[in-house]
Amino acid sequence: MDKGKKILTVLIVLIIIALALAGIITGSRWVIANIFDTGKKEKDENDDKNDTVNIPPVAILDLENDTVEVGQMITISGNRSSDPDSENATSSGIFKYVFDFGDGNDRDGTESNVTYAYTQPGNYTITLTVYDNDGGSGADKKDIKVVWPKKTFEPNPAVLLGEPIFESLGIIGNYTEYSWEVLSGAKEMDVNVTIAGAHLLETQSNKVEVTLMDPLGNVMDNRTVTVIGSTFVHWYFTEGDLRNSGDYMLQITCVRGATYVQISGYVSYA
Repeated sequence: MDKGKKILTVLIVLIIIALALAGIITGSRWVIANIFDTGKKEKDENDDKNDTVNIPPVAILDLENDTVEVGQMITISGNRSSDPDSENATSSGIFKYVFDFGDGNDRDGTESNVTYAYTQPGNYTITLTVYDNDGGSGADKKDIKVVWPKKTFEPNPAVLLGEPIFESLGIIGNYTEYSWEVLSGAKEMDVNVTIAGAHLLETQSNKVEVTLMDPLGNVMDNRTVTVIGSTFVHWYFTEGDLRNSGDYMLQITCVRGATYVQISGYVSYA
């Protein structure tokens, strides 16, 4: 074989070897790429499964009334609370309700409603916190005002006041007094004194003095009435007049004749 043919043969062999090597490398790259692609796909699929985020539950707190009396049993409801994830595999819904009454007391459990009664007046904030089984939580708050119960007073029977000459008829004397307690936070007070003449001396008019005093002994008002038939003395006060808490007092004196006296009224804190 001459020199030219040898060189051509060598070139052909080199070309075949180069092509073979190129095929092996290309194939290896394809295999490696597929291995990494498969791993990436598996990773992406797993990420898709694990990327579902738990949505926290939503708390909704409902009160029957935002003003209640001391000792009054009230219902506090979390019925309208909900868990957006309760219909999928992420959560099975709300499993715990925690009620904080704002007075140092709280209650937790699986019930969405609780009953409670406050023992002291004041302004409180009730907080409801709900939890799902994935650790998610949500809260809602409502303010509530607690006041003393309405106080009514009405002595019975009416007392008979008059001059000593009528003592044999059951007159207790010509003077009496009546007191009642007004606690702090009173909003209004209504006092009514009914005065009826006893007609023991036919048409004689009867004269009565009525004085209302506050807990400090100050005279809030006084009235003098003359009556043959019947009449009444009425007072109405609002919170601006009731700044002093304690015992308010009525002093009633029959100056002339004989009269039946009866007292009624109320003190309201709402």
